[in-house]
Amino acid sequence: MCHEAAHRLGTANEGEANLSAFLACSCSDDVRLSYSGCYSAFNHCVNALLAENPKRAQRVVSEAPAGEDGSGVELVLQDRTAARQHYQAYKGPFEDVGTTANDTYLRSFGEKDGAPHTAWWWTTCLPGWTRSDRHPA
Repeated sequence: MCHEAAHRLGTANEGEANLSAFLACSCSDDVRLSYSGCYSAFNHCVNALLAENPKRAQRVVSEAPAGEDGSGVELVLQDRTAARQHYQAYKGPFEDVGTTANDTYLRSFGEKDGAPHTAWWWTTCLPGWTRSDRHPA
């Protein structure tokens, strides 16, 4: 929802909308919103790394911190699998119509690349981000 709100507030670029959503969600005191922002950033980063270097992506995921209870990464990976299964139902003509509509909408606001998500926002902006950045002094 924060990604779409960024679009409604005038951010046409997909990467900028993704980054805006991440910042809004990760700064929330609501653990569900914070998780949503971090989950999205994780997905974008892992997907970008998978496209560039699949072996390294597998290593990074397998070496990722597991969280306080030891199940954090597993839960995120389970959510990725569930989301992938959910969206499989929309592959084909429905996906094509939705992508075309979204692409046309973004281009109408001057986004020359249309619908493709730009991974460089994640690989450029996130490496130095820490939890202490949530509430700057």
